Amino acid sequence: MQYNIVFTVKFVAVFGAFLCSFGDALYEDQIGKFDWKKELLGRVEHAVFDSSVSLNKHGFVTTEKGAIACINMRTGEVKWRRILPESDRQITYLAHVRDGLVVVSTKGMARLWDSASGILKWEVDLSVAAENRESFTVIHAATLERSYSEKTLLVILSKTGLHTIAISLTKRKPEIQSVLLNQELTDGDHDKIFVDSQNGKIIHLQLQSGVRLEVTVYDADNLSSPKQVTISTSWLDSLAMTALLEDDTLLYVSNDVGAIHLVDLENGNTQATVPLLRLGIKDPVTMMSSNEEEDVAVHGSDVILSHGEGQMSLIKITGSTVKLMQTKIIPEVSDVVFKQKGTEVYAYFASQINNVVSIVTVNVKTGKYNNDLTINVTLPPHTGTLEKVYVNMFLKRNTPVGFRALLQTTDETVFLVTQPNRIAWQRQEAIASVVHATMLDLPLSDVDAGIEAEFEESGKTKLMEMFFKRVSAQGSQLISWFNKILRDLKEDTLFTHKTRDPLIQVEGLTRDPFSLHKMIVLVTKSGVLFGMDSLTGEIVWRYFLSQLKGRQLHFFVQRTTAHYPHPPQALLLGLDSSQSQPPIVLAVNPITGVVIDLSADFINLESPVIQAMPFPVPDNHHLRPLIMLDADLNIHLVPDTSDIRAILGELNLFMYDVNVSNGLIRGFSLSEKNSAQLIWSMHLPNTHKIIKFSGKPALEKVDSMGRPLADRSVIYKYLNPNVIAILSESFDDAVDRSSLLLYVIDAVTGAVIHSAIHKKASGPVHMVHSENWLIYSYWNAKARRNEIASFEFYEGKKQFNATVFSSFQTRPDPIVMQQAYIFSAGISCIGVSQTDKGITSRQILFGLKKGVLFGLPRRFFDPRRPLHATERHREEGLVQYMPEIPIPPELYLSYNLTVEGMERIYTAPAALESTSLVLATGLDLFFTRTQPSKMFDVLKEDFDHLLIAVVLLGMFAAALITRRMAQVKQLNKAWR
Repeated sequence: MQYNIVFTVKFVAVFGAFLCSFGDALYEDQIGKFDWKKELLGRVEHAVFDSSVSLNKHGFVTTEKGAIACINMRTGEVKWRRILPESDRQITYLAHVRDGLVVVSTKGMARLWDSASGILKWEVDLSVAAENRESFTVIHAATLERSYSEKTLLVILSKTGLHTIAISLTKRKPEIQSVLLNQELTDGDHDKIFVDSQNGKIIHLQLQSGVRLEVTVYDADNLSSPKQVTISTSWLDSLAMTALLEDDTLLYVSNDVGAIHLVDLENGNTQATVPLLRLGIKDPVTMMSSNEEEDVAVHGSDVILSHGEGQMSLIKITGSTVKLMQTKIIPEVSDVVFKQKGTEVYAYFASQINNVVSIVTVNVKTGKYNNDLTINVTLPPHTGTLEKVYVNMFLKRNTPVGFRALLQTTDETVFLVTQPNRIAWQRQEAIASVVHATMLDLPLSDVDAGIEAEFEESGKTKLMEMFFKRVSAQGSQLISWFNKILRDLKEDTLFTHKTRDPLIQVEGLTRDPFSLHKMIVLVTKSGVLFGMDSLTGEIVWRYFLSQLKGRQLHFFVQRTTAHYPHPPQALLLGLDSSQSQPPIVLAVNPITGVVIDLSADFINLESPVIQAMPFPVPDNHHLRPLIMLDADLNIHLVPDTSDIRAILGELNLFMYDVNVSNGLIRGFSLSEKNSAQLIWSMHLPNTHKIIKFSGKPALEKVDSMGRPLADRSVIYKYLNPNVIAILSESFDDAVDRSSLLLYVIDAVTGAVIHSAIHKKASGPVHMVHSENWLIYSYWNAKARRNEIASFEFYEGKKQFNATVFSSFQTRPDPIVMQQAYIFSAGISCIGVSQTDKGITSRQILFGLKKGVLFGLPRRFFDPRRPLHATERHREEGLVQYMPEIPIPPELYLSYNLTVEGMERIYTAPAALESTSLVLATGLDLFFTRTQPSKMFDVLKEDFDHLLIAVVLLGMFAAALITRRMAQVKQLNKAWR
C-alpha cells in the first residue's frame, strides 16, 4: 500500500511538472476570436411537426447520423439536439404526441423525449426479452391516440412479436405489453400495422408468400383474443399497394389483374372488384398514396393512384362503390402527401422541373384544385433534386387552412418553403459527411498582386522601365493606404479591429500577412463541394454534381494562389466503386468555385482508373498535372501535354496501389511515357484484411536530419519518403484469436522494412505517419482498453547519404524503437500539427468520442522514454516512461465545447512558424489554431504597448539629458 502511494505521488509530480511547460490554456476573452463551431444534423430521414398548437414554432427531425433535433421553424436554428449511441443510430419511427417526442430505433430501443427541453424521460429496450438480441429488428411502428383521460399507446411490430407501450411523461417505467407471434417475420414489404383510435384496435397485415393475406386484429387494451381473417390474394406481392380505410375496408391494387379490390376485414369477403379501365386508368399503377397516418380513424376513404406520365387520379370509396373524382397531369412528381386538419383533408403534389419546385394542393372531399394553397419556389443553383416533402398544415383566419413544407433534396439540403412562394431558410447538412478537406491561402490584394506581376516580368523588362513601375506601384500603395485611413476615420473604425481575430486586420477574401485567413474546400460524400471562409465559417460557394454521389472522391491541388496571374486550380476525381463507370474529373477554382467538367476526355477509357497522384514537377504555368493509372497500366495525364510526357519519360517515378478488398499491394514504375510496369507485389495473409494504410505527407518539411544525444553525438533519422505503413486485422474477432499485423514497406522496391504483430488486439485503428515516426491506436481486446503504439526509425550515428535518399541504395536496416501506451479515453480520430518550416515541435491531435479535441506534445509518445530517468535523459528532454497517457483539460483545444461525431482532423501551416490551423470534421465542424511550442514569434494580446512606449521615450529623453550633462561637464573641466 505504501508503495502504491509513493508511486502515485511520483507519477503526479513528474507529469505535473512536465505539463507545466506545455500548458497553453485558452483565456476566456479569447473564446470565439479565432475558433468557430458548426452544429449539424446530417441527412434527414424523418421529420414531424409540433401537433400541440395550430401554427407551431418547432419541428423535429431524425437523421442518418443518429441525431434527434428540435428546429426553430422561423430561423432554422437548432434549439436542442441529442445524439444516439453508435450501435443504435438507425431510426425506424418518429412521432410527436401530446406527451412528447417518440423515437423508435431498428434495434428495439423506444425513447420518449420532452419536446420542449429535449430531456429524455424514459427509454425501453424491447430486445432484452428476445432470445436472440442481435437479430431483433423493428419492422413497423404506429401511435394510437386516445382521449386525454387515457394514455396514448406506442405500437411496435418486431420480427418476433407485437408490443405496446403506454406513453407518459410522468412515469419513468412505462407500462409494456407484448405478444409473441407464431413465427418469426421476414424483413421487407410483407408486414404492416394499422391502428384504429376510435375503436381501440390494432390491425396486423401479413402477406404469406404472395398467396394469402393474414389479417390479425388485436384489442389495444390487453392484446387478448386476437381475431384472424385469411384472404386469398394470389396476385398480391407487396403491401406497398394496400390501404386500410376507416370503415374496416382493405383496398389494394393489382396490376396483374388490372383492378382495384375492396375486402371486408370482418369476414374476409370481397366487397367489390373494379377494373382500372372502368375508371379510365389505362397504364399500370406505379404508386398509391394515402394518408401518411397509420391511424385509420383519420385515414379517410380516399387514395391517389399514380399512373402513366405524371397522371394522378383521386379515387373516393363509399361502401363498395369506387369513384374517380379527378385526374390531374402533374409531370415530374417527386412526392404526394395527404394531410388532415380538423375536417379538411388535402393532398399535396410536389414536383420539380429544372430548379423550380411546385407544391399543388387538391381538396380531397371536393376534388378541386386550390390556387390559394400553392407554392412555387426556385431553388438556388447547383441544388439537388427534390427527394422528400414534409407538410405542416395550420388553421388561418382569412382562409380555411395554410401550410408550409420542409423539402429534402438529394444533396442533403433542407429547405423550409412558405407562402407566398418564399424560401424561409435552408440548412446545408451535406457538410456533416465530409470526406476530404483542404485549406488554401487566399489570393493577394490588387496592389500586392501588381508587385508579384512585376517580379514575374523582371526578366523581360528593362531596368528603367522596372524602376518607373516600382515607383508607380508604391505610389498606388500610398494612395490606397491614405484612402483606407480616410475611410476608417469616416466610419470611426481606425482604432478598432477589422475582424474578430486580432491578428487578422485584412478584410475580405484577401491574404493577411500571417496567412491565418484561409479558404477551406470541403468535399462531401453526397457530391457537394463547399468553399468556406476559415475566419467565420460562412459558405462562400458551393457546387453539386449528382453523379459524384456514391463514388470514391479524391481532391488534388494542382496550383496554389502563389503564382499570380495564374488562377489557382484543383482537380476532383470521382472513381466508381464497382469500376464499371468512367471517372469524373472536375477542374475547380478553389477560391471562386468555378468548375469545369473534364470528364468527356475520359469517357472512352477501356479500363477503370485504379490509382492517381500529382506530378512531382510543375509545368511552365506552375501547374502540377495529375497522373492516373488504369487497370491495363496505361498512364493518363490531366492536362496531357507533350512537354509533360517528355519529362515523364526522363523522371524515375514510382506509384503504389493498395487493394483493400483482396489484400494485394503492388508497386509500379512509370519510366515510360504511356504505360507503367509492375515491379513488385505483395499479398497479405488470407486470414487478415487491410483496415488502415498511410504514407507520408507529400513535400513534408523536416527541420533536422538527426537528433542530438547527451554525449554530444547525433543519431540520424531514417527519412525514407517512400515508406508506407499498412495495418491488417484478422477475420476472426474472437479475443483469443484476434490480432493486428503491421507492415512498414518501401513503396518503391517492395522491401519490408519492419513488421510487428499485436495479439489479442483489434480495430478501430487510427494512424499518423510523418518524418521518421509512426503512431497508431488500437483496441486491446484482452485488457479491454485503448492503446497507442509508437515507432521511430533511425539510421544510426552514421548517416549513409546526407544529400539524396534512394530506395535502391544498399543500406543497413534501420534501427527501430517502439513503445506502447495506455490511453484511457475513446478515440475517434488522430491528426498531427503542421507548421511552415517544420521547426516547431509536433503536436498529436486526438478527437475523442466524448466530443473533445485534444492536443498532446509528441514527446509524450517518444519510444525512447526510459524506465528510470537520469541526468543524461533529462538533458535530451526525455521524460520517465509511464504507461498511462494523461489527458489534462488544460490541453483541450475545444475548451468547453462538445464537437460531436469527429471523424477526421485536418491541419495546415500558417506563415507564423509557431501556429498550425486545425479543422475537425464529422457531425460537427470545429476550426481553431494551436501553438504546440507557444506563440514565440508574435507579441501576446495583453502586451502593454503603452508601457513599453513610455519606457522607450523615457530612455530616449534620459539619453538626451545625460548627453547634455556630459557635454557641460567636459566643458567645465576644460576651463579649469
